[in-house]
Amino acid sequence: MHKMPYRRNRFDIIFLGWVITYGDIQKVADECIRVGRKGAYVAIGVESPKVVDTSEQYGVTLNDNPDIIRSTDELVEIFGDKVH
Repeated sequence: MHKMPYRRNRFDIIFLGWVITYGDIQKVADECIRVGRKGAYVAIGVESPKVVDTSEQYGVTLNDNPDIIRSTDELVEIFGDKVH
């Protein structure tokens, strides 16, 4: 997903099921923009930090993880002016 083997403007729909935070988030967004046709839909599944935060019971805290998407606004910002 960081360097998709597809040509530009290839897809009408791109689905990212709980993977956008694996690696470089901006690179993933840029690749989606590159391979998506004009007007393409990008469907993104992410976990809510409120749900993820229960990880403290396992001795891990994810609150400070910069790779967690905390709002729709953050997600839209990653795609910049390509979101309508």
